[in-house]
Amino acid sequence: MNRPLQTLVLLALLLPSVPALSATVRAPEVCAPPGGEATVAVSVDEARGLAGFKIALTYDANILEFKLAARTEATRSMMHVVNDREPGRLIVVMAAARGITGKDLPLVSLTFRVRENPPDPAAKSGKRKKPGKSGASGNPPPVCASLAFTGGQLMGEDLKEIPLAFGPGAKNAP
Repeated sequence: MNRPLQTLVLLALLLPSVPALSATVRAPEVCAPPGGEATVAVSVDEARGLAGFKIALTYDANILEFKLAARTEATRSMMHVVNDREPGRLIVVMAAARGITGKDLPLVSLTFRVRENPPDPAAKSGKRKKPGKSGASGNPPPVCASLAFTGGQLMGEDLKEIPLAFGPGAKNAP
């Protein structure tokens, strides 16, 4: 066999086992009327053999109250642990023996309640959406707050770390 053909065959055999070069994690803003609840999904743009992750994030505890972290359809086989002891900080860890693969996978669903009397809408970390039809009908406009990622780690089923980035739809903490 000639050299270029040998190289091509070797690459074809190895490529399916190569993990993704990097993965981007995102989370949208949490928006709900005062006293209401909202659930948002922390998702990854692409996962190839993702067997575990740790995500640390912060949120404005004057606006939001953390209620629940739940596995998604993609992560239902994973064990999970949530550290929510300190209001305003959240750490979610999930792991499984076998990895998951896919694009735009929701990893964990986070449910928050917007406090009854959140800070002024012009406050730095919380803002109110402009009232639409619901605002005109007397319902209070939603209050929105960002989740800021402070760190994280992704692991492949080969026990190698997958490089992690936080993308659009995710506000990185300073």
